[in-house]
Amino acid sequence: MKRTSTFLVGIVLFLGLTLSLACATMPIPPARESPELSVIGIAVSTIPPIGWWHNQATYVYFVRLDDADDHARYEPIRSNYTRGKYVYLFNAWPGRYAVLAAGYETQSQGAPIGSSVGVGGGVTVSASVTPTYHNTFTAYFPSTLIDKTAVTVGQGELAFMGEIVLDITDWEAADDDQLHYYGLLAPGHKDLNFLMKAFSGQRHDAGIEHELDQNLAARKRFLEHSQHALTDTWEDVVLNPVGAGPTAR
Repeated sequence: MKRTSTFLVGIVLFLGLTLSLACATMPIPPARESPELSVIGIAVSTIPPIGWWHNQATYVYFVRLDDADDHARYEPIRSNYTRGKYVYLFNAWPGRYAVLAAGYETQSQGAPIGSSVGVGGGVTVSASVTPTYHNTFTAYFPSTLIDKTAVTVGQGELAFMGEIVLDITDWEAADDDQLHYYGLLAPGHKDLNFLMKAFSGQRHDAGIEHELDQNLAARKRFLEHSQHALTDTWEDVVLNPVGAGPTAR
């Protein structure tokens, strides 16, 4: 009996420690800068040219549309929060927004680099460093998909743009919006040769719509997720959800 009790206590302590660590590493949303500011969310994944897997976006670029007929006039706004599969823009001023690009980041480690230095007296000091490489993969939305993500958000609201899957295609099929934002977000990158692009740590692709889900079930998933993500000063925006697509306000 004593042995069993000790085992159970160990399990409880382990679970408690695991939950504590999970809570401690949970990302915290940006602080609210003003009561009239709002939140916008979206989920995006990309499918490589050869492959069946999806790469989940960890950042997106929004654009605030003062003129819905001309996307390319406006400056990109990078998302400022990611939790689960959803990417958010916190502290968004009321207005009409769309998404123009999405991407994800990876880190990889290279081979250790070591050296030895003699310090005299027959003593040698050795040091080894393992380099870390940071890589970004960004896909650009075609104009038609930018239009479909557009949503109007008012004061203190939570806007949902949809769940999107992008196929990656060749730049020869890109439209004016994609080419414009590629040049704006990665100036000079398109003019690099193949090797320089490979060593730049950046990959930029044109995307085409594979799937767009803005139905009630997708909105419900987003809202349920956001109820846990939006805490403290953001709790009231969950009570004011709006969405993209035909039913957008």
